[in-house]
Amino acid sequence: MEMKRCTYCKKNKSLSQFNVRAYKSGKFGHRSYCKKCGNVAAIRWRKDHPDIVSGWDRNKRLKNTYGITQKEYDAMLRSQHGRCAICRSRSTHFKYGLAVDHNHKTGKVRGLLCIKCNTAIGNLKTAWLLARAISYFEKHGE
Repeated sequence: MEMKRCTYCKKNKSLSQFNVRAYKSGKFGHRSYCKKCGNVAAIRWRKDHPDIVSGWDRNKRLKNTYGITQKEYDAMLRSQHGRCAICRSRSTHFKYGLAVDHNHKTGKVRGLLCIKCNTAIGNLKTAWLLARAISYFEKHGE
């Protein structure tokens, strides 16, 4: 079994305990630190740099999940005057701001909603169910 010394913990470990790294030249090699030490270092770095991490993670999540950038999110927020598109609650009232509402079939972004409104329409799922809910409210005096 081939062994390698971790540059962080200074222990000799098997190569399976190291992540493989691809170099620009097309060659592959093992990282200088083991997986365990790499995880500890990453957690420590995230804790020491919360401003960078939160922005980077949010940008990555917005792009990967909804296909929009942080600038596009901010533009939508401005166009909605910083409020939920349904109930008009201010985005500052919520810890994580407003959720990106999107059509789960097409992936198209519809707008920004507070967690309550996003959950409500997510549970109702269709315009038909929403119309039924409105009818129900009207029937019972809401």
